[in-house]
Amino acid sequence: MQHVNKCFQSQNTDSSKLLNDLILAIRSLQKKIIPEEQKIDILFENDFEEFVAKDLYLGYEFEKLIKNIKMDMPAESVIRECCANFVIELVKQLKQRLPDNFEILRQSDVFAVENVLNFKQPNIVAVLEFFKISKIADIERQYADVRLCSWQNTENTLAFWLEVLAYRDSAGNQRFYELASVAVQILSLPWSNADVERVFSQVNLVKSKLRNGMNLDTLNSILSVRYGLSRNNKCCYEYTLPPKWMQAVSNRAYYPDEEAVSLDELINELQE
Repeated sequence: MQHVNKCFQSQNTDSSKLLNDLILAIRSLQKKIIPEEQKIDILFENDFEEFVAKDLYLGYEFEKLIKNIKMDMPAESVIRECCANFVIELVKQLKQRLPDNFEILRQSDVFAVENVLNFKQPNIVAVLEFFKISKIADIERQYADVRLCSWQNTENTLAFWLEVLAYRDSAGNQRFYELASVAVQILSLPWSNADVERVFSQVNLVKSKLRNGMNLDTLNSILSVRYGLSRNNKCCYEYTLPPKWMQAVSNRAYYPDEEAVSLDELINELQE
C-alpha cells in the first residue's frame, strides 16, 4: 500500500496545477480568435490559424476603449488584426509548454472515478494498447464490472483506486487487481519533469559535501519522511510521532533482537 500511495504523489503537485492553468489559458484565448461555429479544439489542432477570425469580441475594456476613441473602420481593423495575431502567437507559445505526453495524459481521465462509475464508461482499450498492457481482455472485463459493486470512496480518485486494489471477494480473490494496478501506474505518470527536478534538489540538500558518505537507505528514508511531512503540511518539530512508534523505537534500543521498525509502516502513518 505504501508503494501505491507514493505513485499518486505527483497528482497533487504544482506541476499538475500548472498544466491545468495552461489548458485553461489556451481554451480561454480560443474564444477570442475562433468563432463558436467552428467546432475545433486548438489544444489538438495544429493548423488552427485557418479557422481564425480577426474581428471577434475582445473583451469589455477593449471594446469600450475602441468605441470611445471613435476611430475610423480601417484603423480599427488594423488594431484588431494586430491583437488577433498577438493571441495566435501567445497560443502557440503556451502549446509549446505542454508536456510531450500531454495527449496520453489527457486520455488517462478514463480512470477518473466519475468516468469509471458512469453508466456510459469511456473505452479504455486505446490507452491499454498504447502502454502495451498485457491481459487487455481481462482488464476490460474488470473495468466493466467494477461499477457494479458498491464502493465507499466515490468522490476521490485516489481513495477509490486504493479501495479497489484492496478489495477481495467472498473467496478471498482480488477480483479487480489487474485493473487497479494498471490504473495506479497510468495515473502516477508525471505531468512534467518538475517533480523529478525537485527530488534532485532535495538530494543535493540532504547529501551535501559534508555528508557524502551517506548510504542510499538513509538518503531514501530522509526523503520519504520529508515528503510525508510535506503532504501533511507539517514540519518535523510540529509532527507528533504516534506512541506505538515511540515504543517500537525504544524497544529496538533495549532489545536488539526485536523485529526492526518498518519504514513503510511509519511513512503510512505520516500519510494518514
